[in-house]
Amino acid sequence: MKDKKTFEILYTKYVEGSLSAEELLEWVEVFQHPGNEQYLAELIGRTFDTYKVPEDPEAAKQAFHRFERLIDTEDTSSDTPSLPLNKSVFRIFRQWKYVAAALLLSIASYGIYQYTLRTTPQNHIANLSKQDVAPGGNKAILKMEDGSEIKLGPQGELIIKGDRLEDGEGNMLLNGQSKETWQSIEVPKGGQYTIVLSDGTKVWLNADSKMKFPVEFVAQQRQVQLQGEAYFEVTKDTSKPFIVKSAEQQIEVLGTWFNISAYPEEPAVTTLVSGKVNVSAFGKQVALTPGMQSVADDQQLQSKQVDVEPAVAWKDAKFVFVKEPLEDIIRKLERWYNVDFVIQPGSEELKKKTFSGSLSRNGKLSEILNLFKITETIRFEIKGRRVYLMK
Repeated sequence: MKDKKTFEILYTKYVEGSLSAEELLEWVEVFQHPGNEQYLAELIGRTFDTYKVPEDPEAAKQAFHRFERLIDTEDTSSDTPSLPLNKSVFRIFRQWKYVAAALLLSIASYGIYQYTLRTTPQNHIANLSKQDVAPGGNKAILKMEDGSEIKLGPQGELIIKGDRLEDGEGNMLLNGQSKETWQSIEVPKGGQYTIVLSDGTKVWLNADSKMKFPVEFVAQQRQVQLQGEAYFEVTKDTSKPFIVKSAEQQIEVLGTWFNISAYPEEPAVTTLVSGKVNVSAFGKQVALTPGMQSVADDQQLQSKQVDVEPAVAWKDAKFVFVKEPLEDIIRKLERWYNVDFVIQPGSEELKKKTFSGSLSRNGKLSEILNLFKITETIRFEIKGRRVYLMK
């Protein structure tokens, strides 16, 4: 077990709903470890002793019962072999169910959602929806200046070596290209891809994104053009600044790691992991240092200090949501799962509800949607590539 002081700090932040994304992941690990069971029970006991009855106890009851029903269903849906639940942790929730319900409301699924997601068998999750959608994967199209196209395979990586373009397994895709030639890589909805540019810079492209780049950087600047989202690990070269242009902004760096989200009709968001970048937009400029984020929108350019994990987690095959509005989550899910969400008439207020959680992007869509079922009275139905949400 982690030392008690660290454990108590995480627990307190859990109750208050103030965990950062990194602390959330740490808490989930602590929460699930059998060796922490007894001390966790003690802490929950203390919370129970000092617990103030909620203003709306019926709402707390309903929240808990939504959570409890999902767990209890395990006892009645055993048509196929399943993974065992962590019964000891489950007993804690049984014993202190009203405390758990209050915590569930206050932290919008921190910990409890992770418990359910990681311990519920896959067959049970699938049973929550008659249809399901598989996650995205490695797919992209390489477009040349002459209009020809190459469909990039599941290797997931395009590498530029001199005038050669190779895939991740060293197979030649194109040869004898002029250094000045510009190419375009387009990643569809439901896709992702990685490209290593001629200077060694590595770029991860998210779903529904495209980037134009030269076969070789021959000018005094290394320049690419981006629409969508990408994570850059730029090779340092003090003699040639690296520039990323998008519709709303321009970013200049020498060597650094950063994420850009620049989808059409959305704010352009730049998040810096390491190094330093200068962001220019609307005649204004800001310099970012690690842990900072800029937002270019509505003729304004602003910057702030942030937890970078939610912005860059997609690169590591994760979704990390921290009090994120449902309408923002929907856009991410639509791109990665290549689906369209429909909020049913009369349920429009669902868009403003916020959710928190950390989960794999490699899971089926229903696994993500169960976050909504656990923490709020939200129902969903998947029909082909269309997902209906309702109260």
